This record gives sequence, structure tokens and C-alpha cells, in this order.
Amino acid sequence: MTLERIEIGKVGVNTGQLLLSDPRVVLAGQLPSFEEICGLKPSSRVVPSLVYKGEPIAAAIKDQKGRIGAGVTFSSGFGDGIYPVYATVVEFPRWGKRIVKIEIEFLTDQIRQNLKTMGFTLELPRIKGEMESSK
Repeated sequence: MTLERIEIGKVGVNTGQLLLSDPRVVLAGQLPSFEEICGLKPSSRVVPSLVYKGEPIAAAIKDQKGRIGAGVTFSSGFGDGIYPVYATVVEFPRWGKRIVKIEIEFLTDQIRQNLKTMGFTLELPRIKGEMESSK
């Protein structure tokens, strides 16, 4: 089985975070308010799932019945900007190509260069559970 990583587009960030949800949930107005999603207003429907130094940097969003699954929101890492989005694609017999993973790259080459000029050097370790593209 061959994995292929393809840039499928870019996503703009204007609030320092992104929201991942089904379009129908968004268009039907089934999400909490903007203020709740962004953490500006308390909400029982936005449940922190990753916290750093007491601040949530990712949260699961409950639907109107209180079930997790309406979406997730997360910090964009280095704030506002335009970030590339990649799909990992696998070709399956009988079904053809299928997307098996989506990645948004917040640590772009430009951000790495900016960090380097500030004295930071970043060598990212391999992420536990990451798929190998050579298999």
C-alpha cells in the first residue's frame, strides 16, 4: 500500500484558531456562538481537550443534545496567517483513492525562518503513531 501526501489547499486563520466541523452543522447554526468557541464566553458545550499552562489550546464541541462530535477547535500554533493543508491518500482496491489523514502545517518554512532569526532552532522529533510514507 502506498501513501501519498498532497497539498490540497490553504486555510486562512484570522482568530488564532481553527474549527473543524461538518458543513451541515455549521450551516444549520448548530454550533455554540463564536464567543463560546473562542473561549471569550463560558460554555458547557466547549470542552477543553488539550491544555497548556492552564489555557485550552484545543477543545471538543458538543452538539445541541450535549454529545461530543459537533466539531473541534484548536489553536493555530503561531497565530494568524495562511497555512497549507495536506491530505494523505491511499489507493484501495475496488474503492480507489481515499483520504486517510488531513494535516494543517502551522510550522511553515517562513515561520521556521522567523524563529531561526530569533535564535530558535527546531528539529521536530518523529511523532508517536505517525504513518510512514515509505511503506
